[in-house]
Parts: sequence; structure tokens; C-alpha cells
Amino acid sequence: MTTLHLRKSVGRSPLRHGLPHVERIWIIRGFLFIPLVLACFGFAPGVQAATEGDLGKGNTANGWKALVSNVSGIGNTAYGSGALLSNTTGGANTANGTLALSKNTSGNGNIAFGANAGVKLTTGSNNIDIDNNGVTGESGTIRIGTVGTQTATFVAGIRGQTTANANAIPVLIDSAGQLGTTSSSRRFKKEIKAMDKTSGTGEGLHRTLRSSERDVAERVPQRTSQSRATGSDHHTAKAGLSVQARGAAEANQSAHYGPPESERPA
Repeated sequence: MTTLHLRKSVGRSPLRHGLPHVERIWIIRGFLFIPLVLACFGFAPGVQAATEGDLGKGNTANGWKALVSNVSGIGNTAYGSGALLSNTTGGANTANGTLALSKNTSGNGNIAFGANAGVKLTTGSNNIDIDNNGVTGESGTIRIGTVGTQTATFVAGIRGQTTANANAIPVLIDSAGQLGTTSSSRRFKKEIKAMDKTSGTGEGLHRTLRSSERDVAERVPQRTSQSRATGSDHHTAKAGLSVQARGAAEANQSAHYGPPESERPA
């Protein structure tokens, strides 16, 4: 039986001849590289979104800090970094975009599409903001586009179409971009004053009319037994009295409010 010396066995080992020599410094660097990889994985999209336990019922979140503050909100959908970031009790909200609805806390049924869409909404509900920041506290409002960014609007299926109901009315738009069917006539009026600061109440106007009639009556000669006026003369005098009284009342009213709108210069 032949016994090999240990030195000769080690000398023929593949560890000596078959593998490259590894410096100790590379081993140390390898161990330092592992935490770095794990840290990068932690910041990957969706990793720090709300966890399954925080989401509650029927919520979906994908993105850094998306829906991360949710406490009891139900039926929310958040896609994008910081989407629905501050939501705690709000439900049925849909946020798609970076920081979309990020300040909403308790509002319900809001829809926001685009980066920073609905970012100003806090507690309002049932808003639709598409590429618009929204307005703090408002509810039931649709906002599309951003003033100064979008400068033209094209909507198909409107021009040349007949409405199903025969009660269509014109649509107006004001300087703020709000659509409506009626507009305030305040811009056509001048020197608008409160009634209590001018003539008191409507009763004051009636008193003025009655006083004017009495003043005119005093200036019109009374019928005497000697005049023997006919019935036609009586009706003519009465009509003249009414016209003069109304003219005096309008003159008195004009002193308070100015001439009627129909007589004012354009």
C-alpha cells in the first residue's frame, strides 16, 4: 500500500492549478455590493406603494408612495409616484399620473388623469380633472386642460348634429373658460346699489307713486256742478291724471336709479 504525502496531494489539487487566484479585496467589495443592490431594489417603482394590509378593501396601488397613507378608504385606484399620497378615508377615487390627487384626504369619487392632475383637491368629491390641478374644496366640477397651455379645443360629433330633444338652447362661455347657458346682466348695469340704501323697500316706491298721484290731482281742476262735463270728458281727464302721475313717479325713480336701461347709451 502506497501512502501519498500531504504536500504532494495539495500540490496536485485543482484549487492550485485549475482556478484563478482571488484577491481578498474583491471578496470584501462583493459583500459591500449586496446591500447596494438591495437598496436599489427598494426604490424600484411599486415597491414602496401601500402594502396589502394598508390598502383595505378593493384598492389598487402601483408607484412610489402611491396610496401609502390610506386608512379606511375603499375602491381607490392609484397609479404613479405619489398618486393619492395623502388619502386616508376617501373612496372610489381614480388617480393616474405622478402626484395625481396627492393632497386628497377624504374626497370621494374623484377622477384625475395626468401629472399633478387634481393636485389641489383636498376634501371635494365627484370632480373630474384631466391635465388640470383643480381647485381646493370644490365638488362636482369638470376641468379639462390648463389655461395658457391648451389654446384651442376641437370636439367631434357636435357641429351639424340635431339634438334628440326639441328644447336645445345656446351655450355661452365666460372669460374664465366656464361654460353655461345664461350670463349675469350685471355687466350691463351701472351704479348698482342695494335697495335698503336708496329707496328702502318696494313699498317706498308705491308710496312715491301714490304721492305723485295726489300731487297731480291737486293741480287738476276739480269737476263742479257747473261744468256739466260729459262722460267722455270724465274718462279723458282720468286718463290724463294717470299718465301725469306715472310720469312723475318715473321721474322720481330716475332720480334714485338713473334712466331706464333702454334709454341709456350703449
